[in-house]
Amino acid sequence: MIIAFSDSVRKKVVSSLNILEGTKRDALKRILPSSIDKIILNRIAENESKTTSMLVQEISDEAGCEKDLVVERLLKLSCRNEIKIVEKELLRSFSMYVRSPYTIRFWVYVVVTTVSFLSIFISNGLFLDIRFVFGATLLLYLPGYSIMAFLFAQRELDGLTDTALSMVLSVILAVLIGVVLNFTVLGITLFPVAVWLTSLTLGLLIASQLRKYTYYKLAKLDLGKLVK
Repeated sequence: MIIAFSDSVRKKVVSSLNILEGTKRDALKRILPSSIDKIILNRIAENESKTTSMLVQEISDEAGCEKDLVVERLLKLSCRNEIKIVEKELLRSFSMYVRSPYTIRFWVYVVVTTVSFLSIFISNGLFLDIRFVFGATLLLYLPGYSIMAFLFAQRELDGLTDTALSMVLSVILAVLIGVVLNFTVLGITLFPVAVWLTSLTLGLLIASQLRKYTYYKLAKLDLGKLVK
């Protein structure tokens, strides 16, 4: 016996099923976080020698959820000091640290700063707009960012407030450099100002990474896997 539905009835059935599926997903999202937390803590309590990636994969399979959600719960448990996530091996020198994924943002800013300085030598042609963009970045943002990165080495700089403070500090630093150069034979010209801004920016970026590496070593004194 074959039951046939009209198009209107079929659409209503499909719509109802979609609503039920969405409600089911929403309920699952509300239940999963606490359930995943319990699974994580139970697995850690077993004291099995497993890497973090293996643990994430197993919990993802057991709970039937995405790996990103498991990682999110791991980080939140770590923030609440219910677990501690440490590396298997410590980066034992600063040279190893600056070549690690921890310093990707540092290298991005080093490259942008270098390109901004080199852009001052562009005097005409199609790339003149690039000079204006990178020149403004060097004058109005990068120096202040490097100061903020040095002063607040324990956290990453994000958000509108950090950006605004970076711009304000950049302007202040540029004014101070102008005052200093005004009393030298160099005067307030493009090249000396760019050299000073670039040197200070790169120096502060390197100093900020030295501070970050110090905090990194302090945080990684206890070596191991996930520990409760």
